[in-house]
Amino acid sequence: MLSVIVPVYNAEEYLRKCIDSILYQTYSDLELLLINDGSTDSSGAVCDEYARRDDRVRVIHKENGGVPTTRNLGLDLAQGEWITFVDADDWIEHETYEKIFSQIESTEADICCYDFTMVYPHRNGYLHTPDVSGSKYDYLQRWLRFDLTSLCAMIVRKDIYDNNHLRCPIQNYCEDFSLSVRLLFYANKVSKIDYCGYNYNRLNANSLVNNLNEKAAAEELTVYQGILDFFAEKGVLAQYEEPVAWRILKCTQHLILDSASHDRFKEVFPSRYSKYIFTVPSYLVNTKIKIMAWLLCHGMGMIVRYINILRTILKR
Repeated sequence: MLSVIVPVYNAEEYLRKCIDSILYQTYSDLELLLINDGSTDSSGAVCDEYARRDDRVRVIHKENGGVPTTRNLGLDLAQGEWITFVDADDWIEHETYEKIFSQIESTEADICCYDFTMVYPHRNGYLHTPDVSGSKYDYLQRWLRFDLTSLCAMIVRKDIYDNNHLRCPIQNYCEDFSLSVRLLFYANKVSKIDYCGYNYNRLNANSLVNNLNEKAAAEELTVYQGILDFFAEKGVLAQYEEPVAWRILKCTQHLILDSASHDRFKEVFPSRYSKYIFTVPSYLVNTKIKIMAWLLCHGMGMIVRYINILRTILKR
């Protein structure tokens, strides 16, 4: 059985579409856990309505604690052998789970990933998760290098969570990336299906991913530092340090552009990472930032400060 965990918070506008897309799957051997995280709109009532109509639906009402606590409660209560997540303002295609379990059966995978559609007001974007050819090392390398990843675009054997004591870290941003890296590390086999089965809603102005700030960047940095510590503990840091260093540079660009924060930048991006600066893809960090980062790593902070002064003058 598949346990589908949906954290719910003030999602009344999109919630019915989300739930219907799960319950009307061509694959029916599932339970749906709707975890109402202290919603102040009608979301809780909508959840209860579906529970009365379909005995596959379980509703848990809790005080507001954020997405990680909600996901973790769902993991603790899930009764299925497989786990997946859906955000309450997203929806999935009609045959998604049937196609994925067909792939799992044919490949005997512990995790199956699939592609997703970014739904914008006037256009859609299709994101293809990394190819799984080669070794697990190769796949994890590609996952770390991939710009946007999601727990929602994978189905995972529950034993991987439970046997390795894996849960979401308690923070509001990038916690799913932290967890996904560990899941992929512990999996014996990962499979991938070339199918856009998940619709990632960017229409919702209240969505967390549409409201990022420096606090989010700080939480992102914490995640990446935690991943490096994890790889060091497992004795594989040398294999995975480069793509994680890329991500650290991406989320610390604001420190480079603020001369008062240069000491903090050098603390979180030590000089040994400088060998990775010019291998960072341009979609993560532009060339100007790379040059400024390299100068800071090599003791030429005065030049970077002059660049920042010039930037300020030119903006006037």
